[in-house]
Amino acid sequence: MVHLMSIPKIDQKQSKHSRTRSVKVTAGQWKISGSVGDWSGFGLWLGACTADMSAYKGLAFDIGGRVGRSDQVTLFVNTGPDSVPEQCRSNVGNCDAKANRCTSPSHKILVNSEMTHVQLLWSDFNGGSPRSTPDPTEIIGLTWAFDWTDWGGKKSDPYPVDVTVDNIRLIE
Repeated sequence: MVHLMSIPKIDQKQSKHSRTRSVKVTAGQWKISGSVGDWSGFGLWLGACTADMSAYKGLAFDIGGRVGRSDQVTLFVNTGPDSVPEQCRSNVGNCDAKANRCTSPSHKILVNSEMTHVQLLWSDFNGGSPRSTPDPTEIIGLTWAFDWTDWGGKKSDPYPVDVTVDNIRLIE
């Protein structure tokens, strides 16, 4: 089972600049729109909480739309070793936040106004902590994050997003 999620659930209490986003799935297309005024993203959470995707080389999808001035999103491969236990419904995450940074491996993706095909191997993702690259036997989800800057308490100006993701599939 795969669950669609919007991360985090944003309302006016959490950020005066964020607006509740619209998330629609129609005929297999995933459309996310709204205003980003703080850390925000969307993703797939795996119902069993851990999926062994080692039989696959990576994933592919089509993406297009508006995602702010940077024209990019960051895709995180969430794994048990890089996630703290409370991030997973069945407590599969096993990263000790006191000893580690607990960051999922990621890859930045350029987003054009037109739909573009993206193909990423598991080895294309890096920067995770404590494990730099994803272990495909322990995937718990995928998270696309919009760019947001918070330098010394000075946040970026809010911006509109309107992005479509389609044809998500695993690469054999």
